[in-house]
Amino acid sequence: MRKKLFVVFCAFLAPVFSAAQSHDPFEADTTEFVLTVGSLSTKAMDAYPQRITGLSKDGKGYRVVLTVVNPYADSARRAKMMEAPYSRNRSYDGETAKYLLPTPLIDPENELLAGIADTLFTDESSAFAVINKALSFTHGFLSPDDSLARRIDAGICRTLDVASIIERRRGTCSEYANLFIALMRRKNIPARLAVGYVYAPEYKAVGSHAWPECYLDGIGWFAVDPTMNTFWFPHFMIVKMRDGVDYEDCDIGLLKEDIEPVEIAKK
Repeated sequence: MRKKLFVVFCAFLAPVFSAAQSHDPFEADTTEFVLTVGSLSTKAMDAYPQRITGLSKDGKGYRVVLTVVNPYADSARRAKMMEAPYSRNRSYDGETAKYLLPTPLIDPENELLAGIADTLFTDESSAFAVINKALSFTHGFLSPDDSLARRIDAGICRTLDVASIIERRRGTCSEYANLFIALMRRKNIPARLAVGYVYAPEYKAVGSHAWPECYLDGIGWFAVDPTMNTFWFPHFMIVKMRDGVDYEDCDIGLLKEDIEPVEIAKK
C-alpha cells in the first residue's frame, strides 16, 4: 500500500477562510466530530482546541468523539498571544525544550536557514511579531510542488529536510511546516509538527494536512499554518491526529491507516 501525500490545500482553504468569516459555523462555540480511526494518539488529539469527550473500542479501531472549541472566539487567549514578549534567552523545561532541538529534517543551525533568519528578523519585541514574520516569509518563499506531491503519493520519498526545501523553494504543506519550525527554533520559540485531517466537504476540502504549532508561556500550544499564512483554523474543518518534533517523531506509517479516519462525521 503506497503512502498518500500531504495535500496542499491552498486552492481549497483560501475560499474557506474568507467564507468562514460570515458563515454560521464560524460563529458557533464548538463543533463535535465523531471519528472511527485505526490508531490514535490521545495525547495529540486531547489538546487545545480539541477535547476527547468519548472514546471506545470499535472492532480493530477506536470510536472517538471530539469537541473542538472555536479559537477565534477566545479573545482573552488571542490577546495574550499578541502581547507575549519575545526573549532570545528564555529557558524552557525539558519537555518543552525538546521542541527547540535540531533533527535531521528540521535543523535550525543550517547555514542557509541561519542566513535567512539573520536577514528576516531584526529587533522584534513581541513573540507575535516573530511568528508573523516567519509565517509571511515562508508563505511567500515557497510555492506548491505538484511533482513532489505525486512522488510522496507514490511512496518514492517522504517530507524533505530544511536545506533541500530552501534550495528548491517548493514543497507540500509538510515542507512549509518544516521551514517555519526551523525558523522558530532558530529564534528560541518552541515549535512542533502537527498532522491531521481536514474535513470540510461543504467546501470540497477533505484530506490529510500538516502544519506547525508554537508554544508561548501562559498560552501553551497553538496552531499556525504557513501554507495559508494564518493563525489557527476554523474549528469546524480540521482534526489534529498526531504531533511531534518532526514528521518521523509523529510515528506515521501510512497516512491512510494512521491519519485518515475510517469514518468521520460532524455536527
